[in-house]
Amino acid sequence: MMDTDSNTVRKLPAQNSRVETGPIQFGEDWPGLFIRGDNAAYYSLALGEILRVSAESADAISWVTVRSLQALLASTRVAPDPRREHVGASDGQPRPTVYIAGPDLFDRRTWTAHVARVRAACDEVGLTPVFPVPMPDAPMTGTGITTPGTLDEARAIYRTCLANIARCDLVLANLSPFRGDEPDAGTVFEVATAKALGKCVAAYVHGERPQPVSVDVDGAHLDPQGRVIERFGVPVNIMAACGVDILVCEPADTAVETALRALRGLWLDEQIEMARRFL
Repeated sequence: MMDTDSNTVRKLPAQNSRVETGPIQFGEDWPGLFIRGDNAAYYSLALGEILRVSAESADAISWVTVRSLQALLASTRVAPDPRREHVGASDGQPRPTVYIAGPDLFDRRTWTAHVARVRAACDEVGLTPVFPVPMPDAPMTGTGITTPGTLDEARAIYRTCLANIARCDLVLANLSPFRGDEPDAGTVFEVATAKALGKCVAAYVHGERPQPVSVDVDGAHLDPQGRVIERFGVPVNIMAACGVDILVCEPADTAVETALRALRGLWLDEQIEMARRFL
């Protein structure tokens, strides 16, 4: 049984880089599990709900064991000060990280300018961007771009992108039309992955839905192939539109900044709610 009598937080020397939730080992001691405070809060809330609904049906020993884990997680008392309006680079506080999803990296003419723009917009609202490529300051090159790549190399890129999504706090996604009338398929997959992991996702769209070329006898709008165009007042398929937390529909020159400001505001709202429930 775990000892959860003490809520004292043991302070260790600061690390040079952010330590993520996962297995960790101090020297030659037994490997253990480190759970970041923000992750611990979500796990604690989820376990608390499970315990609430299973109190009468669960095995008593199992229930008490899980309850002690829930209490241990809750003892982190996570919550950065939600009253801070801006988290600057000089305030000494870690910034929330945001994964930058979208097909923008495929445009070698504008990619570096897009990276600079996203960095500036993130800095303005106190976020740290994480890009899907290891060297975002130059157009993509190398295996799979300027030379053919293998399926194993593709899988390695896939795993890296998923790992980046998992370690980030937030996701910003460009769901604008790409190579046709619909969003980039890879970006839609990344959005779904982020939501399955419980991440907050803001998406932005510049461009319009395909316009109907005909109207059926019953009033349905049809595309050039005779297929129905849904009419719900959103610029993307309803599964994408309703699946994200924030959907910004603005011109290309303002959409990124607006979406990041909204995403930062949503993150602060969550921290405030977390503080109310834990403090």
